[in-house]
Amino acid sequence: MNKGDMQKVKFGLFKKTFMFECEDHGLVLERDGKTVCLYATDRSHAKIYCALPLGPEKVFKRLSYMIVAPDDQYMLMLVEGVMVVVDFVNKTCATNVEKLHVFGSDAWGENCGTQWKDEYNKFFGLEMNVAAADAFWNWFAENEESIVSRLSNLSSGGQGAAEIINDIDKKLAPVFPYIPAGRLEFELGCNDKIGEFRFFHCGNPNLERDGQLLGERMPDALKETWQLIIEA
Repeated sequence: MNKGDMQKVKFGLFKKTFMFECEDHGLVLERDGKTVCLYATDRSHAKIYCALPLGPEKVFKRLSYMIVAPDDQYMLMLVEGVMVVVDFVNKTCATNVEKLHVFGSDAWGENCGTQWKDEYNKFFGLEMNVAAADAFWNWFAENEESIVSRLSNLSSGGQGAAEIINDIDKKLAPVFPYIPAGRLEFELGCNDKIGEFRFFHCGNPNLERDGQLLGERMPDALKETWQLIIEA
């Protein structure tokens, strides 16, 4: 790979390993029958600097992976909302998913796994779409009466309940362009006549941050009847 290149790959029936090189370093993506793992290596892939198990092979082998070499310092990986930034200059590896653990080496040390930084978002275009957020709240306010009416049918299985959830999902999706369609998780309910919009970030720090920003952009008039609750 040259600086600025991007490659998209997917495991096949007999394809178990992908190797990528840029400048004097590289990445290896491998499935071993149980787990899919990402390795940061030297260009020859003889030296392993760190390892990051991504998850069970039965899930991750079916997904598409994007590998990017933005410059001579970093190499990146993106798969289904999981983002990894390997910094070959500072000898660190960061992921946006807190539950994933980076295993170090003698070369980089056992503590080479670092916290995700907001500055990494520039590599992936991972920012909330502010205009889409404002458009969502405008739509929500204009349709509030219909939303409440149809949600009241949810417990009784009345018509329109499922449709309004789908409508909200479609309107909300453009606000978070870095989350695959249909993967946002939220619930709507009511407590003491105040609507509750529960938004789940699922351990994604970008989604947690932007969920808070979404709440801050809720119009004052809606805040009188609704509250946005951010949960893991």
